[in-house]
Order: sequence, then C-alpha cells, then structure tokens
Amino acid sequence: MTRSKKILVASLAALLGAFLFLFFIVSPLLSGVAKTTELLRAEKLKRSDLEAQILAIEDFRRFTNANQENFKTLNTLFLKEQNPSPFFSFLETLASREGFSLKIVPQEPKLLPEDRWTSIDFQVSSQTSFPKLFAFLEKLEQSPYLLEIKNVQVVKKEGGADFSLFFKMYSK
Repeated sequence: MTRSKKILVASLAALLGAFLFLFFIVSPLLSGVAKTTELLRAEKLKRSDLEAQILAIEDFRRFTNANQENFKTLNTLFLKEQNPSPFFSFLETLASREGFSLKIVPQEPKLLPEDRWTSIDFQVSSQTSFPKLFAFLEKLEQSPYLLEIKNVQVVKKEGGADFSLFFKMYSK
C-alpha cells in the first residue's frame, strides 16, 4: 500500500469515526439538551401559572375578608327553600299594617336556564283599597328580599279593589 493510499484510508477512517462520533454521541446529547430545555420551559410556564393562581387566591381571600359584611347581607336577600316562613310572616306583616289579609300560594322551586339562581313563584291575592294596595307594593319593592314582580292584576270593586300579584322570589 502506498503512502497516499494509507493517508486516504486513514482520512476516510477518521472521517467515518468523526461522523459516527457526531451521529451516535453528540447528536443524542444535543437532542437530550433540547428536550430538557423544552421541559424546563414548560415547567417554568407551569410555575408562573401557579404563582398567578396563588396571587389570585390571595386577592380573593383579601376581598372576601374585606367584604364579609356585604356577603352576609347578600345571603339575607335570598329565600331559604327549607324554611320560607320568615318571608310569609314578612308578607303578612306588611298586609296587616295596611289593614288587609293575604292569600299566599307558593309554587315549587325551579331553576330556569335564563336565571342564575333557583326561584320560587308566588301568587298573592287580597281585597283592599287602592292607596293601601300601592303602599303594600311600594314596601314589597323595598323589601330586603331578592324578588321580581312579574304581573299585577287589579279589578276595581265597590269600595276598593281585588288584586292578584305574581312574583318570582330567588332562593338558595
């Protein structure tokens, strides 16, 4: 073998060795580093998301502590489904202050798609004078309960009016 052939074979062997070194050792190391880098980025994103969630929870806790009285007041706006008697007493007291009695007919609680909370429909009816009816309605609208008046029917009678009031009361 001549010297030039030996140099050529040695060069090819060195090139093949360098190629195999690059292919089997350096390339897997670089791809491992790239995968590890991506995993590290993903973990950093998760950590920053968790830190943002922790801050949001802390802000919510501060908000709830600062507004605790408002939440208590908010809870009193809703009718208690298991015990609606305080609301019935409230209605009867309003009516008795105006000098008439009520007939109260509650419906079953239901959750409508357009409503955020469960509601109970009520129909209240009685016979009284117009000024007393308007005073009753005004006090009902200013009541501490979350309700929505749906319909008022008034029929004029001698000496007053028969009325029927249909409203929705939100409950919890």
